[in-house]
Amino acid sequence: MLRPSRSLRSSFRIPTALSILAACMLFPCLAAPTAASDPAPRRAIAPISPAGEELMLEIWDAGGLKTNGYVQRALERRQLREAAFAASEGDAIAPASEFRPLAQPPYLAADVGVNSPTPLICGCNNLPLSQAETTIAVWGRYVLVSYNDNAWRCLGPGVWGSQGHGYSSNYGATFKDGGVLAGPTTNQVFHGDPTVSVNRKTGAFYISGILRAGALFTGVVALKGHFEADSFVIDVRRDIALAQGDDFLDKPWMTADSVSGNVYVTWTNFKADGYTGQIELQRCDANLNALGPVQVIHSNSGDLDYSPQGSYPTVGPSGELYIPWTDYTVQFAGPLADHRVVRSNDFGATFGPEHIIATNEYNGFSGGPGSRRGFGGDDPAMAVDMTGGPHRGRAYVVFDATAQFRDAPFGAYTAAFEKETNNTFAAANSFVPGGKIRGSLNTTDIDVWKFTGHRGQMLVLRPDTVTTCCSILRIICSNSNDASTVANWHSLVYTGLSSGGAVCGLPYDGTYYIRIGPDAQEQVSNGIYAISTAFDTPTAGDIARDERDQMLCWSDDGASWSAPVRLNDSDPGFDGCFPSVTVDGRGRVHCFWLDWRSDPVCGDLSDDYMTSSGDGGVTWGANRRISDVSSYWGFMASCSGANHGDYVQIASEGDRVYPCFPDARLGSPDVFVDPSIFNMTASCPPGGAIPAGRDTVLQFVLTNGGNFDTPLAWRVIDDAGWLSGATPAASGSQTLGANGGTLIVAATLHPPGACTGASSLVRFITWDPAIPSAYDTCRVAVNCVNGTTPALLSLVSAEALSDRVTLTWYRGDGDLAGANVNRRRDGEGWTALGSGTFDGTGRLRFEDRAVEPGVRYAYRLAWTESGVERTSDASWVLVPVGLALALEGLRPNPAGDDLRVALTLTGDAPATLEMIDVSGRRVLAREIGALGAGRHVVALDEAGRAPAGVYWLRLTQSGRTRVRPAVVVR
Repeated sequence: MLRPSRSLRSSFRIPTALSILAACMLFPCLAAPTAASDPAPRRAIAPISPAGEELMLEIWDAGGLKTNGYVQRALERRQLREAAFAASEGDAIAPASEFRPLAQPPYLAADVGVNSPTPLICGCNNLPLSQAETTIAVWGRYVLVSYNDNAWRCLGPGVWGSQGHGYSSNYGATFKDGGVLAGPTTNQVFHGDPTVSVNRKTGAFYISGILRAGALFTGVVALKGHFEADSFVIDVRRDIALAQGDDFLDKPWMTADSVSGNVYVTWTNFKADGYTGQIELQRCDANLNALGPVQVIHSNSGDLDYSPQGSYPTVGPSGELYIPWTDYTVQFAGPLADHRVVRSNDFGATFGPEHIIATNEYNGFSGGPGSRRGFGGDDPAMAVDMTGGPHRGRAYVVFDATAQFRDAPFGAYTAAFEKETNNTFAAANSFVPGGKIRGSLNTTDIDVWKFTGHRGQMLVLRPDTVTTCCSILRIICSNSNDASTVANWHSLVYTGLSSGGAVCGLPYDGTYYIRIGPDAQEQVSNGIYAISTAFDTPTAGDIARDERDQMLCWSDDGASWSAPVRLNDSDPGFDGCFPSVTVDGRGRVHCFWLDWRSDPVCGDLSDDYMTSSGDGGVTWGANRRISDVSSYWGFMASCSGANHGDYVQIASEGDRVYPCFPDARLGSPDVFVDPSIFNMTASCPPGGAIPAGRDTVLQFVLTNGGNFDTPLAWRVIDDAGWLSGATPAASGSQTLGANGGTLIVAATLHPPGACTGASSLVRFITWDPAIPSAYDTCRVAVNCVNGTTPALLSLVSAEALSDRVTLTWYRGDGDLAGANVNRRRDGEGWTALGSGTFDGTGRLRFEDRAVEPGVRYAYRLAWTESGVERTSDASWVLVPVGLALALEGLRPNPAGDDLRVALTLTGDAPATLEMIDVSGRRVLAREIGALGAGRHVVALDEAGRAPAGVYWLRLTQSGRTRVRPAVVVR
């Protein structure tokens, strides 16, 4: 539904979206009623997003869509205000460091950049280039990403931004920028709105997007490709659908089915009559050849209160095809929005009836803080459980929802008339929300208002019917670094005065500003305005608490859907948007979204947050931050109006989860992936006989096989009641380090003296507290006997690097001197690696250097005891693909004269370790790349040169940086 700004004007005129905003941004013009007037009449035409209108107008400028009814109305609105958009001399972009915190330790895995950063400024009025609107698909070690890419602006004058792609052959550890996508013919390109999908049986990858031929947008395009060694090779490019006459095809989405081999592509067709919008589907074979004609899945013909947009085809484990979408409506005047879905059980040939997933209000007036779009969307995202677990086939749909704001308590009285001159923040007119603010604008005028708000409140604005002028409306944080320039405004809301309204959650206690008037050199029409204002409180039945919460519904049949579950646990007042969902190889559900909670000062620094469920979406864990660095979305930090994009996507394969998102840490939007591994293993010792009336210690091992530090929990349960104690405890939680951090739980069993012949089952239950109800359990059966018992062996640690695995077993009671070490890979038999002996502490250590990165191995011990051949339980170890750059920090911290820093390097590339004081001055530095790959403890200062104080440690290698706080005491 929503689309990035793509202006055709060589002078880089204001993005069409901004023109549309001023008159009627979200839907065709309809002024809101006063508090005392009757509700607005029903609309004469179906609603359409400004993003769709924006692209339509660009096509019209290029010579297309001359008879499309939607465009004719958009042209009328554009004539109300047409102006230049340019950064004035005072709008120099402040250093990014002024707006965001320093990099922090990795949250989950370390973020990895996908596209080649493009700080080049070309053809974009001195604004940075940008990439956004991220999609991702994964198959084994191969990862493919596609995104809207404004780097095309550097290819020559008059070339528009288009669609790029990046790929990884090592589980997302590194990416290559594959460049922009073109074809099938020489003048055709992929223009944006990307989707990526993969056939999980064949490994064939697919990318779709809007089709542009020369200067005209003509339909939908897709390609098929495969990975070959470390490269992504494109095999087929095809036109999927071509618009008929002046119809307009928008927001395509695609999925590949591994059961039938089919590929399904959907889009919204805005018909030339200006009234009809419909969801359409093209079924394709594995080579993107059409399977029959285009099908109309849904049409709003005959019901003009809504427009269907944002389709998201998704397949299930038996090839069932779901197509969800959103019915958008006129805010304040129309009904609430519906999220709907249809299902096909015959590979898209026919479909069952429509079902409503959820009905909710949505904030279509504006995007998240810092967004330049001037409007917001609510397209759904979907995933289906493809595992063999208890929730196989369960479908999950996520979306944003807003508290019901049309019942806001608007007062009919006038709260304040503007008093000139009020064109600066210092001279802002004060008012108390609850009544109307009134004023007038001329072609150069600016009005600034201010009010006091409190964290968690929701401010609602609605233009009165007397409003005749059109301009930009912003709600701005009072803590702007430099409120005199548009580049530095901390903008919470950016919308249009005649868009129909504004909804804003308030993230702090204090002053807020409302600015009405042009940005930079924009011009506005003369006229008056009256804006109703109110603080709104969510009422019973609201599924959201403020301007946007993230929601999920699930269904086992596509017909009956659960009540919406709120995913975000942020406080009210903080925004969030673009939820996406995936189901990993264990059936765990993971959702992530853009989130602004990390900034209690202004609420306009974004991060990415995730939540997970282990019981099919019924209960959800605490939100975990994903992004390592917060993003400030400065208004001048992107040449694209779609600096946030319209959506993000998350994918998974086995235990690996890949959120893919736009990120402004480098000063302009770029694409990042967080390749996190959610893996833990519980190991039990072998069972057998234990002596009556004596203590027997069983050692259980919990290992964090993930690539980030995380708290893991455990509990030991004994059926017979023989458990007399455990070290460190019979139950608890402890943070285990990444890539093999291990906890040994030594459980003591004391069977009674007269228990001969009795038995007990001992369970070692483990789980990740952030993934509720996803339990892993290993079991060991013991039986009570008199006399000597066989040796009980257990693996107590396993450390895996990219070139070796180091293992340690514990013998416990007994006089076993040594054992053989066996190993096997998936699908292969056991082989002997060698033998080892137990030391004086009862431990046997063995190092295996014949390993391959990315391969999973099982290990066990084999020995002969009393003439009987015995083996320990098998323990699996995943060999990492490579080392991740890591900075553990001072050892210890605080430290005295001897400053020693623990860190990990990825190779022998140049690397620098620095100590920086709070003013940003480098105090100490050392080149350490020659140390090579691996973990090191580096002496940064042995002479006491750094005075006592608080510092930052910064480690840099191969363009990546890690930062940790440090304290020096004397």
